[in-house]
Amino acid sequence: MRDRGLARFVRISKSQQIIANPGQLIHVRNCLVEFRINDISFPPPDVVLCELHGNDCLWGLVVDLSDNGEREGKFVVVEVNVKGAIRQLVVPLERVRELERV
Repeated sequence: MRDRGLARFVRISKSQQIIANPGQLIHVRNCLVEFRINDISFPPPDVVLCELHGNDCLWGLVVDLSDNGEREGKFVVVEVNVKGAIRQLVVPLERVRELERV
């Protein structure tokens, strides 16, 4: 596949940037680059995140129990601090491991 180099902005390092006009060829092959996960076009960013971090462990405080309409307590609601923002995540009870009681 021919490298068309149609990117408008590619950061080569924290101090050096290449800016290209639309359609202008830029040569970045074999260059180490950085980019945001949200800027990935293919595969979808959520797929990449899951592949890279799907087995990472999160920790948080169980704040509630939930169910799927069948029986109570099948899921736990866990409060997690994500980059300073508090998020509530629903996780199957059998997939959590107790760390300590608060």
